[in-house]
Amino acid sequence: MSTLLARALAATRLETAVYDELPHDPRALGQSLAVFLAASIGSGFGMSTDASAASAAISVAASALGSLAWLGTVYAFATRRRSRTGPVPPWDDVLCATGFATAPGVAGLAALVPALGGAVLPIVAVWQFAAAVVAVRHVFAYASRRPVLVVCAIGVVAQMAVVAAITATAAAARGHSG
Repeated sequence: MSTLLARALAATRLETAVYDELPHDPRALGQSLAVFLAASIGSGFGMSTDASAASAAISVAASALGSLAWLGTVYAFATRRRSRTGPVPPWDDVLCATGFATAPGVAGLAALVPALGGAVLPIVAVWQFAAAVVAVRHVFAYASRRPVLVVCAIGVVAQMAVVAAITATAAAARGHSG
């Protein structure tokens, strides 16, 4: 299952087996970056408030930076907790796992379909959260789901704050330029 597409699909199906092979494949880090970028584009275009290139670019940037805020927050909290109970996984293993966990974000493109619109993004967000829980639990070797849910939820708060700040700043800038 070493192809990018096979791994991305496995992550969207919440299969833990995909995370077993990542540390053993030197191509996995590049693949996870490609998945992260595709998911940021998918979610970003889905969040875009209008059809302008500027709105799409801002939304894609907000999606990517929000995901990075989530990753940083989860890594900080999970490594702190994990360092008390066992070894902390290498940074690149965490990066690979969480990169593939963003794969459901590609489905955010479906929000561009008028009939689907706003219903898609909440579904994608829950799906992506579930994939993140699977990835974080696996890479940090948590025995139970509860601490993973807490860590991932804290990460979502950071992610939402970054996305809100970027979109509010962009909206204010558009308001002053018109």
